[in-house]
Amino acid sequence: MKSHLVVLDLYPSLSQPEGDHGNALVLAHRARQYGVDSEVVVIHPGDAVPSAGIVCIGGSQDGDLTVAARLLRDSGDLRRLADAGAVVFGVGAGYVLLSRTFTDSSGDSHEGAGLLDVEMRDAGGLIAGPVVAEASVSLGLGPITGYEYHDRVGVLGPDAEPWLSLDVGQGDAGAVRTAGVRQDRVIGTWMHGPVLPRNPDLADLLLRWAGVAVNPDGCPEDQIAAVVRKQRIAEARR
Repeated sequence: MKSHLVVLDLYPSLSQPEGDHGNALVLAHRARQYGVDSEVVVIHPGDAVPSAGIVCIGGSQDGDLTVAARLLRDSGDLRRLADAGAVVFGVGAGYVLLSRTFTDSSGDSHEGAGLLDVEMRDAGGLIAGPVVAEASVSLGLGPITGYEYHDRVGVLGPDAEPWLSLDVGQGDAGAVRTAGVRQDRVIGTWMHGPVLPRNPDLADLLLRWAGVAVNPDGCPEDQIAAVVRKQRIAEARR
């Protein structure tokens, strides 16, 4: 099993993260709780991109996504990391960047990094509010809670597997009400929060995929997270 974990926070200066840096922080913190030396490395445009176990990409919809997408395509860094087995977790703008194509504020289409078989289209307005979802049974997770803030919706291709079935919220377009998709160890979602501190079992799933020996009993602070999650779910359903 892994003895050292590098968690990358990719291009926060281009995607205007809304607290999503907390996802990288909680992954590194929980890995240390499980006896694994870990570090968070923030990657800005022009930085060398090291090997990593997990890559986090967050942000709102009004960042400079076209620049970030071009950098990812030209460098090939994200594809290289994913092909080497890294877990890739994209939230909000990060989810958009992982797609095949997305539209900008002018309606022009751009290529994304192409790690998810999703086409991002204009939602026709801002979608915002609390989200409660059930994860795919195969993932073994409890209810997932967060909030969505996006002006695009994903149209899923055949290779994109929905992994969150919505109870509260709008999420993506189509017959399946989902707030995110996955392909192997690449996950995209609209759920901010930041979502991993609010849902520690999801954080532990990503750590297991990255080779960390996770304690099935979790971490001591998970009791607090469970109380908060219960409160957030009740508030959202009201």
